[in-house]
Amino acid sequence: AGYETIQRHHKQALNPGFGSGTNADVRSANMADSNIFHADIFEAAAMARPCFGLNVVVNDDYRIIKACNEIFDTVGGDESVPANEDNQNYYAQAKALRAHSYFNLVNLYAKPYDIDKNAKAIPLYRSQTTAETLGLSTVEEVYERVIIDLKESINILEELESAGIGRPNGTKDQIDQWTAKGILAYVYLTKGEYENAAALTSDIINNSGYPLMSETEIIESGFRSINIGSWMWAFDITKDNTGGLPTFWGQVDYFTYSYCSAGDYKMIDHNLYNEIPETDTRKQWFHPSVLISWYKFYDAGRKAMGDRTWTNDIVYMRVEEMYLINAEANARANHLPEAKAALKALLEQRDQATAAEVDNMNADQLLENIYYNWRVEMWAEGRGLLTLKRFHKSMVRGDNNYALTGETISYDDSRLIFEIPEREVTNNPNLQK
Repeated sequence: AGYETIQRHHKQALNPGFGSGTNADVRSANMADSNIFHADIFEAAAMARPCFGLNVVVNDDYRIIKACNEIFDTVGGDESVPANEDNQNYYAQAKALRAHSYFNLVNLYAKPYDIDKNAKAIPLYRSQTTAETLGLSTVEEVYERVIIDLKESINILEELESAGIGRPNGTKDQIDQWTAKGILAYVYLTKGEYENAAALTSDIINNSGYPLMSETEIIESGFRSINIGSWMWAFDITKDNTGGLPTFWGQVDYFTYSYCSAGDYKMIDHNLYNEIPETDTRKQWFHPSVLISWYKFYDAGRKAMGDRTWTNDIVYMRVEEMYLINAEANARANHLPEAKAALKALLEQRDQATAAEVDNMNADQLLENIYYNWRVEMWAEGRGLLTLKRFHKSMVRGDNNYALTGETISYDDSRLIFEIPEREVTNNPNLQK
């Protein structure tokens, strides 16, 4: 029952288009919004006042954490591995899901690890057996728990899968060893453990069996089906489980009955669009004048407001990210040949002209190109803000943003750290930083 509760919550919490994903991409200046909603997020951060978008993030992640903790409580705690193999599978997945939620929260609500690992961050709950409210753990303490949980999850899932026991329902909404390794690779990359991040992603690239999306597929697939080969972790949306309008497809797709189709555009930032060369196939993802998603996320019917079922699927993780993590981690560890190989493999299916130039890039040029590819490849998939912070960049918000148009915002700007909602602080004074 506990895992069913997780399933009810994780679809929305991990949804890249509603909650942390859109909020993070708008703040990073990868995505521009034509409406006041995300302007409100910036103002809320600056003025420490309540904001619907910020409440969504913290509430959904802590709902997942609560549901995971309930699973652990039923087996004697989060250090008590159950004997039954089916229960072990759910226990391991709960470990990975809780770790993912804490990793998401610590990176949104606290300073980056490499800036101040001792900064106060978020409460770290490991059980639901007490009503006691906790104070703020440090960034480092949260990372330590996340890594412990993910390592245990991976060990259990590897053992189960070697015994022929895979995802319980055989679908990608469940976490397998490769998904857990992908989450851990992100953690290591963000923490600065580049050798570990590179090793994990090399394992995924070489042994998981997930292929890169081809140059044709990135245009023709519409990024709408769980059956896309590169998708490692995704949710199969049906009429029975769809969240309707306030979901990813109800936000970004012009060909779905959505906020976008009604004029609340979710666009690529104009400055970023101008950086995309004509040789890059991904330029076709965006309408050339309106700059909304045109051939990345789109309903198959391609009729304005056409789909009114909101049953296109949602991706949480795909193997292309593993190539980018591998390239970045190897570049930062000064393993340039390995970094170039990973980047070239991706670019050969995106921009062959740039792929041909990779071998001649020096270390700085290589990292700059990796940064660009993170921003374009993962547009609207919720990776923008962490990427901005990892690369210590400043960004100039393009002229198609509703809020702060033309303003330069640095990666360490306080507005890029989400504020814990005022209601939570009122209910738990220990949350004061």
